Amino acid sequence: MKSAFLLLLKWLIYPVGKVFIRDKNLWVFGSRQGQFVDNPKYYFLHIAEEEKAITPVWISEDQNTVTYLNECGYKAYYRWSLKGVITSLKAGVFVYAFDANDINFFCSAGAKLVNLYHGIPLKKIEFDTTVGNSRRVYHPHTLYEKILTKIRSMPKWKPIDLFQLPSPALKTIHDGAFNQLIKNYQYGINPRLAPLVDASNLNKLITNDALKAKSWVEGYDKVWIYMPTWRVGNPDIIEQAFPDLEKLNQVLRRKNILLIFKMHLYSDDVINNCSHIKLFPANIDVYPFLTTVDVLITDYSSIAFDVSLINTPIIFYAYDLTEYIATSSEGFYFNYDDFTNHAAISNFNQLIDIIETQHLQNKCVGNDIKHAIWSQTEKLSVFESNTRLTKAIQNLWNV
Repeated sequence: MKSAFLLLLKWLIYPVGKVFIRDKNLWVFGSRQGQFVDNPKYYFLHIAEEEKAITPVWISEDQNTVTYLNECGYKAYYRWSLKGVITSLKAGVFVYAFDANDINFFCSAGAKLVNLYHGIPLKKIEFDTTVGNSRRVYHPHTLYEKILTKIRSMPKWKPIDLFQLPSPALKTIHDGAFNQLIKNYQYGINPRLAPLVDASNLNKLITNDALKAKSWVEGYDKVWIYMPTWRVGNPDIIEQAFPDLEKLNQVLRRKNILLIFKMHLYSDDVINNCSHIKLFPANIDVYPFLTTVDVLITDYSSIAFDVSLINTPIIFYAYDLTEYIATSSEGFYFNYDDFTNHAAISNFNQLIDIIETQHLQNKCVGNDIKHAIWSQTEKLSVFESNTRLTKAIQNLWNV
């Protein structure tokens, strides 16, 4: 009853946004779970440094994030603080990674919504899925479900003024995945790729994270990283993918390879008593660290698209492919064999063999898919791409 009452109060705020005079030079930013992460983070830092006519403010549900950014000299407010609500109601632009509720959906009426989505999709996403809660959110059947999803999940149904993609080849995918709600596309390099392809203009917060991460991998001959995608139900990925951590650690020790587990943001894992296996710190940005990595191990994650830009070898470890499609996705937008260059592995012993032999030939994203994604934007610097994105957002107010 209490949660229903609070939801009602939030909905009473929504129409207020329509009568506020929006400031087109006040932009609010946010990302998933209130964390200072992903494309909005990098674009926020770019705006703060390069666009003096624009006032960027980070809005977060996490007080630690707000405190951290304030201490670093940036404007940041807690979502439901008075300043957070007033700023969100006045802001002309919302920039986020999932939907407007990364900031505060109930304050978004009348603002321009800019989605810097958190990844290039290999697996099907949003309205193209029915697994887990997706069926009720995106495909309600009964009148009751339709009313409920519009009350509880309205951010998913709200039109998006601008959506950034690296290639027009992805437009049809996103038109369907977002239910034809995207009004305009801007093509460019994702802001979070700056540490990989445009390191000359990195903010000190980014370079500090890079130094922190590199400091604790010293003493190893090679650094490999495992970055799996999210699965519905949050199963124990480490237990399923690596059934014998002791054996894995022994092989890694013989080769003096450090294997880092960078689990999904929503995962909660612990690694004990392994000299050559570590969890990546949750409070450090992984992107500045990726240039240090010699090999990426992943499954169905969009991270493969990103590191393909710097030609890092990629081992596609699809130990649960059939189960994953059945329980966590509706399939893929690209043929998985073509995407993995016909070199995916499916069991723990195959992974051990690759570590032992160091056979990494053809371990990469398929060339045709890589070319389709990056050929039109890979020559752009992230700085130039961000500048073009800024102009495209400003033009939303001039139409």
